[in-house]
Amino acid sequence: MKRLSILCLLMMLFGSSLAFAGVGSPVPNITLPLLTNESIKVNFPSIKSRYYLVDFWASWCASCKESMAGLSKLSKSLGPKGFKVVGISLDKDPRVAKQFLSKYPASFSQLIDTSGQSATQFGLTKMPTSYLIGPNKKVIGVFPGYSEGNLNAIRKLVK
Repeated sequence: MKRLSILCLLMMLFGSSLAFAGVGSPVPNITLPLLTNESIKVNFPSIKSRYYLVDFWASWCASCKESMAGLSKLSKSLGPKGFKVVGISLDKDPRVAKQFLSKYPASFSQLIDTSGQSATQFGLTKMPTSYLIGPNKKVIGVFPGYSEGNLNAIRKLVK
């Protein structure tokens, strides 16, 4: 929470130059470990999927509880169109993230970023926030918060 407040303050001072992953931006070159097996690393530009949604969440985020089920359904329904969801927990302790997922399961891959550097590279300002990456490996949609409206907008962008 403190990290997001500092990021918001920096964005107010320096403008949008810190928001690297706006619509039209290339996906940041980030490599993060799987939450379930930290020896396996995932590099974002190398993800083999036509579309993928990068969803930032944390155990302390109230609406993240609801988002896990909704994003799981979205992943399943759009999967045949070459779509997948990749979650990124920003929890400092992987055990806390795993406990959260045991209560609020998700059917998509989960990564862990205890340093929060991926949030900085994406320009995250709100939790949860999802970034839709298109076939050209560029951001085609940014969806702050979690809502049915965001899910419908994602459905329309995935062709």
